Amino acid sequence: MGDVFGLGDVYTWMAICADSKLVPCWCVGRRDAHSAMAFIKDLSERLAHRAPLTTDGHQPYLNGVEEAFGADIDYAMLVKLYKGGNVDETRYSPAECIGAYKEVISDDLDYDHASTSYVERQPHEEL
Repeated sequence: MGDVFGLGDVYTWMAICADSKLVPCWCVGRRDAHSAMAFIKDLSERLAHRAPLTTDGHQPYLNGVEEAFGADIDYAMLVKLYKGGNVDETRYSPAECIGAYKEVISDDLDYDHASTSYVERQPHEEL
């Protein structure tokens, strides 16, 4: 069952503009390096100019952003710390978040504006 797309864990990847709240791209797929690369590549092809980008701490973003944008992005990761260590990605509800830190990947990003809150607070419907 785990090898059949659509059965098991499927994620919606979404980029959202902090100012306009427009969604330039989204992707439905697994939470893996392949989906991360497809999503970030699509985003890079839709942006007309250099823009700030903040992702969560999911490691496949690092390679995807580097490959798709190179040095043409102002990039940071917002890494959340969970009680009991790293969150097991097979769980549906994360452990209690006890803190977070920002890791600036690009020197040009305004550290104070690095946030994933816009996507995390995006309204959604329950299925």
